[in-house]
Amino acid sequence: MKMTPLMPDSDVHRLANTIRQYLSEHPDAADTLEGVVNWWLLRQRYERAVAMVSEALELLVQQGDLTKIKHQGSPTIYKLSEQE
Repeated sequence: MKMTPLMPDSDVHRLANTIRQYLSEHPDAADTLEGVVNWWLLRQRYERAVAMVSEALELLVQQGDLTKIKHQGSPTIYKLSEQE
């Protein structure tokens, strides 16, 4: 019995590449289907989202839309720049 694919081939290949990337960064990883979904894939997406948001925040700072506030020993805070 042949299963009907739930996702287009391009999505399946993209997902396979994401798993491959995770394994290249964590070569000793081993998990169940549920573990792969909950840990490997969500972690990959989280790490990418953090990198993209970081770049977006820096762009907004460079463009003058946001102000970056740094206090020693604390995380950086971003806020709307005061417009004149």
